[in-house]
Order: sequence, then C-alpha cells, then structure tokens
Amino acid sequence: MSGVNISITGFVDAATAAGGYEIIPVLWCSAEPSSYVTTDAFERISSMILDGIRDAGDLDGIYLDLHGAMVTQAHQDGEGELLRRIRELAGPDLPIAVSFDLHANVTPEIVNYASSVNIFRTYPHIDLADTGARAFTLLQHLLSEGQLCKAFRQEPFLVPLTSQHTGSEPCRSLYASLEQLAGATSVSADIAMGFPPADIFHSGPSIVAYAGSQEEADNVADGLLQSFLDAEGIFEDKL
Repeated sequence: MSGVNISITGFVDAATAAGGYEIIPVLWCSAEPSSYVTTDAFERISSMILDGIRDAGDLDGIYLDLHGAMVTQAHQDGEGELLRRIRELAGPDLPIAVSFDLHANVTPEIVNYASSVNIFRTYPHIDLADTGARAFTLLQHLLSEGQLCKAFRQEPFLVPLTSQHTGSEPCRSLYASLEQLAGATSVSADIAMGFPPADIFHSGPSIVAYAGSQEEADNVADGLLQSFLDAEGIFEDKL
C-alpha cells in the first residue's frame, strides 16, 4: 500500500523511512457514510481490534486510523467507546496515537483516552497520508520523550459543511495558522470542524493541542479558540 493517500499508509511509510520499528498490523476496514453503525457490527469489529492488540504481545505504542464521527446504535461517540476499551486493555501509560478526518466530532473522552490526536487539514481531503505521517512523528516523540501535556477546546457553535472548505475563508487562515505554528514551536495542534448532521451533543468544531508544558498547550489552544470566535460571523452561509 506504499504511496497510497490514506492515513495508515502515511504512518507506515514514515515509520519505515525512520527505521528501527516493527509494525504489527491488526485490522483495517472501511464503510460508506450511512446511518448508525449497528451494535452487532461495532461489537464484532471492536472485539477483532482488541483481540489483535492482545495477541500482538508487548507493544511500545498503538496507532489507530479512525474517522472520528462514528455514531452507533448504543454509543453517540463510537470512537470514544472504542478508545476506552483499548485504553483499559493497554493500561494508562502505553502511548496511543490517533488520526481523524477533518469532520471528526472530537469529545473529551477521546482526548482523555488518546495520547495524541492528529486531524486532516484539508477539505476536500487531500492530506490523508500527510496526517498519518504527522501521527507517526508525534508518536515517535511520545516514545522517546514521554507523555505531552494536552489541551482541548470546543467552540460554542456549529459550522455547516458548506462553510468548512479549507480553501476559503475563514478556514483557510485558521488552518494556515497551524502550519505556521508547526514551524515556530514544538507544539502540535489540530482543528476538527465537526460533523453537524450527526446531530449529537459533540458535533461542533474543536481544538487539540500538545506541548511540553500545560501552560504552552493551553495558550495555543486558547489562541486558536479566540481566532474561531472572531471568525464566527464569517462562517454564515446564505443559501
């Protein structure tokens, strides 16, 4: 799958290029966007993932290529429930890196259970492999330097899908600030625009930031949150 523009490929290619890592695949599957994931499908696939992690033996870290807006018949936050089960199995200290679609509905539970979260920065989505590579870089840091401090913010409004295009304002400037941040500091930060049609409690934009100190992570997250609040009126669409 080398060279294919999906997150797992970007992660594997980056790990292979870095050298010194043994990658143990567990499961990769996909589905077309639709209604609720059935309880049967969620439980079967979750069990396959957990069994695969259990059978893999001693691990240094886990990477999950997820979408982020899964709603099941039993869980509004499908990914959060999956992460809860994986964290319970892996223990409190094993690094778990996650990558998400830009439309992810990121919840406090997701940020709590995951050691790091990276998110697409383009809509239409063209940076899937790049996101996977960034997830590897952050996981590599966690393995060598230890856990990072994290900050999570949620905007108090929804953004329609028609206003989430990253080539137009205000998203263009918001996402450009992430690139500038990466070049200026060691902080990792990402924005999820959310998926309002999911019609769940956590379906608006959110921000995740990671840094060596809590103060730095909070400052970055608060700065991005303020930029969002300042741009609220620009997100309005007239149909």
